[in-house]
Amino acid sequence: MNDQLELEFEHVTKSFTGDRVVVNNLSFSVKKGEFFSFLGPSGCGKTTCLRMISGLERPSQGLIKMSGKVVNDIHPHKRNVHTVFQKYALFPHLNVFENVAFGLKMKKRPPAEVKERVERMLRMVSLQDYTRRSIQQLSGGEQQRVALVRALVNEPAILLLDEPLAALDLKLREQMHRELSSLQKQLGTTFIFVTHDQGEALTLSDRVAIMNAGNIEQIGTPTEVYEQPASTFVARFVGTTNVFSGPASHATIGGGGSGVAVATDGFGTLFAKQDEAKPRPATGDNVGLVVRPEKIRIRVTAPAGSGHGGLGTQSSTSSAPAPASAVTPANGASAATAVPTDAPIPSGHTVNVLRGTLIERIYFGPTTQIKLQISDRLPPIIALVANQTATKMPSLKMGDRYYAVWDAADSILVSSSQPTASQST
Repeated sequence: MNDQLELEFEHVTKSFTGDRVVVNNLSFSVKKGEFFSFLGPSGCGKTTCLRMISGLERPSQGLIKMSGKVVNDIHPHKRNVHTVFQKYALFPHLNVFENVAFGLKMKKRPPAEVKERVERMLRMVSLQDYTRRSIQQLSGGEQQRVALVRALVNEPAILLLDEPLAALDLKLREQMHRELSSLQKQLGTTFIFVTHDQGEALTLSDRVAIMNAGNIEQIGTPTEVYEQPASTFVARFVGTTNVFSGPASHATIGGGGSGVAVATDGFGTLFAKQDEAKPRPATGDNVGLVVRPEKIRIRVTAPAGSGHGGLGTQSSTSSAPAPASAVTPANGASAATAVPTDAPIPSGHTVNVLRGTLIERIYFGPTTQIKLQISDRLPPIIALVANQTATKMPSLKMGDRYYAVWDAADSILVSSSQPTASQST
């Protein structure tokens, strides 16, 4: 990947019948050799963006540029772009070699060149021994690889992928993730990928555009959109998370750090460390406070010094938030753990503490998802506990009450237009 721009959208809008806007004033760019993904729910406009890039749809407003050239009026077959669809559209009457060679033959390339390029591409996806095999004799994953190299053998500047892995089973999809990523890196082709599967987008992409109702909510690396979501929508859509919201106020947290207190409805006052690189919310601004499940630790006992509930705790018998003077640290731990002795937490950091009843425990193999119900009228808190050896993992019993604890430094502040106080998804 280099700094040359392969694709640019400049204030692109697409409307269909009536006033229905499906893509709303988008401006972004994709670098040459980048693996760029559109991620969002059904109907958000991501496939429409792909169709405008391919030329199958024309923007209602704005400019689309490829390598600096406006392509709004350029016919699809004159754009150096190829598309791989969810349904591979392979020719059933042609064998593997003939399917891959089809585009080159249509361009009237010399037979020796066709043979060399097709065989080279088939070797890259380990199908060199399948050249004469019928399409009907291939598995789903093999057909997907044929569809990929059929597009790539024509050496497009941009390869568009419209949910090409959706029809594959989990194991095969994971295998194709590795193969697709390896193929893109070997060729250096710009890939633009459309999916509603967040795991695919985070695994494969250099950057991800999170779309919602025709708008881009955030563009960033997989780490950025997961660890630093720009909005409550991004936080909820990318991964499982806990989102609380309420009016903000300035606070001093453990060690004299700069923080923000969020007065939630039902969960008490929760705290976040202020990211100095971001603007500080004004007092009274409605903000979202996000904490990922893997940042939460489950404890049998309350942290020392937390006053039985601790900072930010809302007990089942009291509606008053806990005092802001209680401080204990999470010590920067990044994975949720529960230890049988509830080892003391060193002092120095502010933690948030919530107490609730264990209502759900789902075993995922390496981790277990825990849900604690704080009260009947509030969504549960979700934690992800790392499964270690049996001697290190306590027996968490359904119906018993436990503490969910996380460091204020692990709370993420996001913009929020949500009127509700809290939601976990």
